Amino acid sequence: MRLTRRPLFAFRHLAVFVASCALACLATPSRAQLADSVHLRDASAHASGPTLADQLAPSFGPRAAKPCWTVFGYLPYWSSTSNIRWDLLTHLACFSVGLNASGTVSNTIGWPWNATINTAKANGVRIHLVVTSFDPTTTRNFLNSTTARNAFINNIRPLVANIDGINLDFEGAGTNGWPSLVPGFIQQLRAAMRAQVKPDFEVSIATPAVNWNSSWPLASVAAQADQLFLMGYDYYGSFSTTTGPSAPLTGGSFNITNSLNNDYAAVVTQHPKKLILGMPWYGNQWITSTNAPYSTVISHVGSVTFATAQTNVATYGRLFDLASQTPLYRWQSSGQWNQVWYDDTMSLGRKIDAATTRGLAGVGMWALGYQGSRPELWDLLEQKLVDTCPRCPADFNDDGFVDFTDFDAFVTAFEAGATGADFNADGFIDFTDFDAFVAAFEAGC
Repeated sequence: MRLTRRPLFAFRHLAVFVASCALACLATPSRAQLADSVHLRDASAHASGPTLADQLAPSFGPRAAKPCWTVFGYLPYWSSTSNIRWDLLTHLACFSVGLNASGTVSNTIGWPWNATINTAKANGVRIHLVVTSFDPTTTRNFLNSTTARNAFINNIRPLVANIDGINLDFEGAGTNGWPSLVPGFIQQLRAAMRAQVKPDFEVSIATPAVNWNSSWPLASVAAQADQLFLMGYDYYGSFSTTTGPSAPLTGGSFNITNSLNNDYAAVVTQHPKKLILGMPWYGNQWITSTNAPYSTVISHVGSVTFATAQTNVATYGRLFDLASQTPLYRWQSSGQWNQVWYDDTMSLGRKIDAATTRGLAGVGMWALGYQGSRPELWDLLEQKLVDTCPRCPADFNDDGFVDFTDFDAFVTAFEAGATGADFNADGFIDFTDFDAFVAAFEAGC
């Protein structure tokens, strides 16, 4: 568990398609994906609103101890917060405000989301405001201007005064060299925010699944940032000429395993505790020429949320692509074949294992709300990232925090002679137990 004893008043710290393997080896995503991303695509689809992310309703599900790993969730302004398991998040990235080349901020989507901020804080979740730029020319002009960078720091500061961080979501082809300017900007932004907002202010950044032409100096970015959110999706999407998985774990030339082993090799080696593996809580639907996996695309219909895909599988049947280790389903309508490739608990569980076995910081998702009211993805996070955690003995009430609530609970048990107060499990309840608990409490575990 990530448990730290908090200061007195502010406690916070935590087979289906066998033949498809051959096809998968031939199918690779196009570099056209550099001009598109699911973040941009979904934002464009919801450009007219409404803003739902601050319309809170009671969250469902039991409370769990905090995860041992980072769980970093993007919350788009069009997503409802009513079915969020706040106890299973460590970071909330509120999506998004726009960045202009001059350093001004646009499209503030009703920010600040006070109800959401208060709920996240009450559950020990750190809050980042997402700042987006999807145009490489705009991004280059901004990053290359000292005046614009200074203006942005002045403009963003009042928007983040009551939260914990900024998440930079700069996307698009890096052929004009803008990614090389990112480390210096993060260093400047982080230093300014820590001096002017709060000493533990965080700057995180979304980074691409594939580092085309090695345009991103990923190790240098990791050296300056607090977290890198590897967007482990969009390997296939609206740009693809064949169908395929948004987030293949294996198979073909481009997949999550190869991204970690090759594109992010230096980050995994030098800064593993800063790297978060982003996972899709969505899929893609295409109209296709045949019913075969990796079929030629006639048209891209759009994104499909996990909640919708999981419901449709009950009608159309679930298939599993062994090459990529991801599910799909298909059906015929008006003489045309439709395919939806998505991720479910089986495929996402394997991705979580890929992150934890490499010792990464944790995992995240695009996007919160896409699970609807279904509990499966939350149950998976609890199973993989909470149930497997070693229990900290000083976390006496097992709530994920080491604080004076634990101290009071131990003292109550100690005074009552309850078995839980036998802290050193020697069969006696005495001041040896009391001293052992105090030592663990002061050590934060």
